Amino acid sequence: MGKSRAFGCEGMRMNDTNRTVTLLAFNGLRAAVALGQYFDLSSTSLMNKLVDFFD
Repeated sequence: MGKSRAFGCEGMRMNDTNRTVTLLAFNGLRAAVALGQYFDLSSTSLMNKLVDFFD
């Protein structure tokens, strides 16, 4: 199966592909907010990018 389960959790329903797609989508939104490109918010350098814990 690809990656191990987070913290030994047996109830995870996300497969590797869905996890990667979600991570990329979230980081895309995070980047837009950080750059001030999301609505009328100012830019910031205090938003950390999420990384795949299992890589």
